[in-house]
Amino acid sequence: MTNSHNLDSSQERTSLRSFHQHDKQDWTCPKCHSNNYYRDKDCYKCRKAKPIDNDRRNDREIQSPRTRRHSRDKKEYQRHSHSRSPSAIGSRHSPSDQSDNESYISKSKRRHRYETKQRDRSTESSRQYPKEQSAYRDYSDDNQRHDNDPSTERKKRQDPLGFRKGNSGEYLQMKTDSSLFIFSDRSEYFDVYIPKLPMQNVDDKELEKKIQHCLEERHKEKIQNTKCNEELGVGIVSLKSKSQIDRFINILQSVTLDGQVRHEIQFVAELQLTSYVVVNSKIPIDFTDDVKQGWKQAYKNIDTTKCEKHCVQFPNIFQIVSTVPKEMITCIPNRTFTINGGHTATVYFGGECSFFEDLPHKTTPKDFEKVVIAAMPIGSVPNSSFYIEYNSEAASAVIVTCGRARQFTSTPSVEFNGKTVNQKAMLTCRLILEPWLEGWHMSSIKNHTTFSGKVKQVTIGAGYAIVEISDESLFQQLSQLNTVEINGEKIEMKVYKPAENPEHLEINALNWYETEMSEYENNIMSFVGNPQHRIFRFKWNPQSFLDQFLLYDDKNKNDNQSEITSSECNKKRHLLRVTVMLNTIGIVNRGFYYVGEKRISIKTNQLKTVVYNHRSKLKTAKIKPCSDAMATPYKETSVEVVNEDCLCCYQRLIQNSKNLNEEKLRPVILNMGNADTPGGGYRKGDGAQEENMFRRSNYFRSLDMDLDFGKPTNRFCCNSECKEEPISQNQNMYSMDEFGAIYTSGLTVFRNPENVGYSLMSEPMDDVCAIAMAANPKVKVDTNNRLVPEDSLGLRKKIENIFAIAYHQKHDCLVLSALGCGAFKNPPKHVALIFKSVIEQFAGFFKSIHFAIIDDHNTGRRHNREGNYRPFREALHDMRAKPSTHKMKDMMIGPRRILKETLGKEVTLSDIRIYYLQPCHYGGNCKDIRDDQHCKKYSHPPLCPLTESAKCPVNDEDHIY
Repeated sequence: MTNSHNLDSSQERTSLRSFHQHDKQDWTCPKCHSNNYYRDKDCYKCRKAKPIDNDRRNDREIQSPRTRRHSRDKKEYQRHSHSRSPSAIGSRHSPSDQSDNESYISKSKRRHRYETKQRDRSTESSRQYPKEQSAYRDYSDDNQRHDNDPSTERKKRQDPLGFRKGNSGEYLQMKTDSSLFIFSDRSEYFDVYIPKLPMQNVDDKELEKKIQHCLEERHKEKIQNTKCNEELGVGIVSLKSKSQIDRFINILQSVTLDGQVRHEIQFVAELQLTSYVVVNSKIPIDFTDDVKQGWKQAYKNIDTTKCEKHCVQFPNIFQIVSTVPKEMITCIPNRTFTINGGHTATVYFGGECSFFEDLPHKTTPKDFEKVVIAAMPIGSVPNSSFYIEYNSEAASAVIVTCGRARQFTSTPSVEFNGKTVNQKAMLTCRLILEPWLEGWHMSSIKNHTTFSGKVKQVTIGAGYAIVEISDESLFQQLSQLNTVEINGEKIEMKVYKPAENPEHLEINALNWYETEMSEYENNIMSFVGNPQHRIFRFKWNPQSFLDQFLLYDDKNKNDNQSEITSSECNKKRHLLRVTVMLNTIGIVNRGFYYVGEKRISIKTNQLKTVVYNHRSKLKTAKIKPCSDAMATPYKETSVEVVNEDCLCCYQRLIQNSKNLNEEKLRPVILNMGNADTPGGGYRKGDGAQEENMFRRSNYFRSLDMDLDFGKPTNRFCCNSECKEEPISQNQNMYSMDEFGAIYTSGLTVFRNPENVGYSLMSEPMDDVCAIAMAANPKVKVDTNNRLVPEDSLGLRKKIENIFAIAYHQKHDCLVLSALGCGAFKNPPKHVALIFKSVIEQFAGFFKSIHFAIIDDHNTGRRHNREGNYRPFREALHDMRAKPSTHKMKDMMIGPRRILKETLGKEVTLSDIRIYYLQPCHYGGNCKDIRDDQHCKKYSHPPLCPLTESAKCPVNDEDHIY
C-alpha cells in the first residue's frame, strides 16, 4: 500500500508539473532535421545552435531545480521509450542516434543512483556541507563504457545532468534553493563585464551595492556578486547560470542606476581595456616599438591588441588596448616601466585622453595647469591620476586621466584668460602647405588624390594653405610626408602648428629685433621679393617696438651706451621703421589683423587715385550773377593750430562730429610729399610725415605702383577737358609737376603714432582722403629770413591748388601742416603768412581749417630756431576768415579769378586750372601788372578788394599786391 500510495503521489506530482511544462518540447534542428532533447543548447549531430524561444527560456528559469529535474525524468523516459520503438528507429534515427539514446538511458540511471545516495546521506548526517566544499566521486567505469563510442564524444564534454569536472577530475558542490546540493565546476565562470563604470563620487563598495540592488530589485536578476574597480573604470558581474549571460548581453544590454543616462552601465561578454602610456621624453623620435617591448616585459599576462601613437602633436603619448585578466580587477599592477634608452613610461590604466586647442598665445604651462586642477572633481584627486602637457608650438594641451580624475572629461569647457576653450576628444587634423602661389585655387587640394576626398576645409593665406583632414588615420599617414605635388610644383607639407605661423607669434627681440633684423639692410625691397617671409606675418607688439626704439634714441643715450655710435643708432632706428612698414604691407596684403583675440578686417578695394598735372583743368569759365559769384557755403572759416599728429587730428575731428551728433565732416589731409619718389624715404625707414602716413595705412598702394599687389588701385589723371582719364600700369605718376598734386580717397588708417609703438587700432579709420603736394626743395631766403618773391609766389600757387582740389572734391575741412618747413628749410613765419593770405582768399569755402604741427629734429637749427608750431600758432590760431563783400577785376573768389564785371550785375569767372601761366617773379609788386601783354605771359597774385579804396587794415608784404 505504501508503495502504491507513494507511486500515486509521485504520479500526481509528475502530472501537475507536466501541466506547467507542457510547452517544454524536444526541438528539431533547422539544419539537419535531427531531433534533440529540449535542454540541449545545440544540435548533437551538426552542432547548430538551438533557436531561442524567450517565453520557454523564461519559464524554465523561474522553475525550481526539483521541478526541472522531474520534468527531465519524464522527457528522458519518453525519449527512451520512443527510441526503442522500431518505427521510431526506422523513421527518425540513424544507428548513431540509437547509440545516443542508449547513452541517455545509462546517464539517467546513473543520475538516479546518485540522487538516491545523496538523500540517504542527508538523512544520516545533520552536517551541512559548506557552499563550495568538494566531494569526490569516480565515474571512470561509466566513462570507459562510452570511450570507444564516437557518438558519445559530445556527451563527454557536456553532461546532460549539468555536472562538470574540474581540472583534476573532481566535482565541486554547491547548495541550492531547495536545500539540496548540486555540483558545479568553479573553474568555469558565468561572468559578464562592465566596460565603463559611471563617474560618481562614491567608493567601489557603494557602487557595487548600487549595481547589485538595481539588477536584483528593478530587473529581478539573481546574481552571485559584483566587483568594481574605480581606478580601472570597469566591473564584473558574476551570474548564477550560463543562460543569464545571453540575457545580459543580447536582451538586457544596459541598465541605468538612478534613471540618469550618464549613470548607465553596459554589459559585454569580453572586456578590453583602453589605457594610455606617457613617455617622459620630448625627443622627437618614434618610441612605438620600445613601448610595445617594455609593456610585454612588464605585463606578461596582459596581452595587447593595439599600441600606437595617439596624436601627432604629442608623440610621447601612446594608446594601448589590452585584455583584462580577472585578477587585475582586484590588484592593479605597477604603473611604470622602463623602455630602451632609460626613459620611464607611466601607464594610466583605463584612462581617458582629451585635448584643448587654439589656446591664447600667451598661455604658460603653469597657468593652464592651475585652470585644469581647479576643474577637477571635488575631493581627493592624487596628482598621479592625471597628466597635463602644453604644446606651445601647437597652442594646444593634452590631459590624460585615470581613476576618479576621469570625471574631468565630462567638463565640456574651461575658462582661460577670459576665453572659453572647449574640451575635445581629438585635435583638429590640420596640415600646412607652403608656398601657396597666387592664382592657385583650393580645388587643387580638394580634388587631389593624395587627400583621398577627406579634405574638410581649406584656408588660403598669404603664401600658404591650411588643410583640415576629416580622417585621423589618413592624417597620420600624410604627416609622415614632406612634400606634395600640386599644379606641377612640389611644395612643402607638414603638420600645422600655430606657433610656427607668425600671424600668431608676436614679434620681439628674440625672434627678430636682436637677431635676424641686424642681418638686413634698411630697405623693404630686400623682403618684397619673398612674400612668404615671416616678417610680413608677425603679430605686432607695440611695447617691444618701443623698447627697441628708445634703446637707440639719441636723446636717451647715456654713458653706458657710449660704445654705440650715432650712426649705428640711426641705422637701428631706420631698421625698426622698415620692420613696421613690412608688417603693414603684410596686413594690407592679408586684409586683416588682430587686436588681442579680435580679428579686424580692413577695406582695400575702395582706393581711388587722381593725378593733377599742369594740363589739368578742374572747371571751365562761366558767367554768373554777382550775387551767385560772391556766395560761399559758409559764413566764415575758423582756423586752429594744434600740436598734434595729422592723422590723430583727423581722427579727433571725425569723433567730435559723432559725439555732437553733427553732420559728418569730410576732412582731407595734406601729405607733404616727395615730388620724385612715392612715399619719400619710406622704403628705407625715414621718419618724415609722408613716410609716417605710409607706415600707418594702405597709402603706399595708392602712390607706389610697384607695391600695389593684387587688384590694382583705380588711378586716373585729370585732363584739360575736366575729365578723369584712366592711368594704365605702364604709365608713371612720378615725377610730379611743379604745381601738380595727387589726390587719394578711400584710405584705411589702422596704426597709431610712433610714440605709442605704432599700435594697431581697435577701430580703423575708413575712407580717409589725402592730397599729396611737394614743397620746393631748393628755396632762397633773403636777409629778413623770408622767401624771395619767386619762391614765395611758387609756394602760394601750390597752396592755392591744395585748396582748389579740396573744394573740387567737396571737402569741407582741411588738415594742413607746415609745408616745406622741415628738411626743405622754408622759413615757418613766412610760410604761415602765405597760408593766411590763401585762407582769406578761400574764406567761407571751408567750415574749418586745422594745422597739425609737431616739432621734429629740425627744431633749433639755423633755419628753424623756434620750431614750426609756435610761428604758425602766433600767425593763425583762432583766426576767423570771413568772405569779402567787395568785387573787382583780378580779384579772386576762392579758386576763380574775376575776369570781367558787367555793370555790377554779372561777372565772368575764370577756369580753375592747376597751372596756366608762369608766375611773375615780382609778384604783387610788379610794375606791369596793368599791362595786358605782360599779364598774358605771367600770372600774378590776386588783388586785395580794398586796394583801390586804401582802407585795408592789413599792411604786410604778403597781403598787399
